[in-house]
Amino acid sequence: MNSLSQRLVRAAVSRGYSQANPILLTADKGGLRVNLIVSSTEPHNVRSPLNLIWINPEAETVQKRVSRESTEFSRHEWTEEFEFFEPQLWDEPIPDDQTFQELNRNVGNTHNLEIEDLEGISIYGGTMQGPLVLRQADDYEDTEAVPKSFMYKFMSGLEAIVISTKMQVGSLRSSITAHARRITSLELAIGSLKSVRSFSQEYESSEQWEVEHNLDSQHVYAWITKSDGTNVVYDRIEAVDNNNCVIHFAGPVEGLAVVVAGSP
Repeated sequence: MNSLSQRLVRAAVSRGYSQANPILLTADKGGLRVNLIVSSTEPHNVRSPLNLIWINPEAETVQKRVSRESTEFSRHEWTEEFEFFEPQLWDEPIPDDQTFQELNRNVGNTHNLEIEDLEGISIYGGTMQGPLVLRQADDYEDTEAVPKSFMYKFMSGLEAIVISTKMQVGSLRSSITAHARRITSLELAIGSLKSVRSFSQEYESSEQWEVEHNLDSQHVYAWITKSDGTNVVYDRIEAVDNNNCVIHFAGPVEGLAVVVAGSP
């Protein structure tokens, strides 16, 4: 089948075609109306023009009826040698148009939509008139136009990702700023000392920190910085021996201790 026939099969499928449900279609081009049927079996009992076009998706054939006389292989005589758009002859009463599904009407274009435009405008450009109704689905082909509702849904999900990312970036910036403050505070404190040996370690929340500093001195001092970057004033430092001390607080504190030993 050529591309035109394949597009007509897809049009029939979109209108409910199956092996048990043939679809009659009419297509207009240049003022000429062509009647055709998409069916897996010979449409010998369908009221239609004598030279009806029959597209069989299963056999992948496109034929035009030339006679209602039976042959050795079919109820009517058909040929695959024909021009698609040519006048059709009604040799029996014409049925109500509602029997056929008009392609130009069903795709929402009542202004002479040609058969080549069933899937859209060509790459060379063009104009379509009337409302264009797109199918609703959860997934689409790469070359398929999508409805506004799908784009709204897509953009809503994308917006949620953007907002979440902004919040995470803001939190990361705050954390970096807090750590920078702690480092600055510690650098200033340590830089102000002369001949200093130091020890630093983080401690969990407690009213007293047992510090093993190994500085070989009981003359030690401490700078305490909480996890949010603020400094804490402790109650007192209790020297246990030259390498251990206990820092006492008024309440539970969590953070970083920098213990320094200066000259005795």
